[in-house]
Amino acid sequence: MVQSTARSPVQQEYDVIMVGSGAGGGMATNRLANAGLDETDPDLQPGIRFFSFMRDLTLTGYYTTESGFRDLGYQGNTPNVWDGVPQEELVKHGMSYEQEWLEKCVDQSRRDITTEWEDDMSSIT
Repeated sequence: MVQSTARSPVQQEYDVIMVGSGAGGGMATNRLANAGLDETDPDLQPGIRFFSFMRDLTLTGYYTTESGFRDLGYQGNTPNVWDGVPQEELVKHGMSYEQEWLEKCVDQSRRDITTEWEDDMSSIT
């Protein structure tokens, strides 16, 4: 007669088990991690690092492709037109510009002046 040496499965309790490391899994993990789970728990750190890394790779890979640019509506830089961060975004994040900084860095009177360059790429104007 042969006796089984198999043990009963170890039972552990988890708040969440995430299967998949694509963009969806990474985003879901990020949302769950910020939804009340104890992110300081040392047992969660390897998973958080892994899914954050996978999410970052996936999103960076996608949003640097032609399709990603189209999804973002990216049109490239527009020379001489920058009015700073839109006011609605500043308000949303509780930020504001100091008037002195705006006057120094966003000079509307100079917006149509195109910089001229020397052959060694130093600015003439």
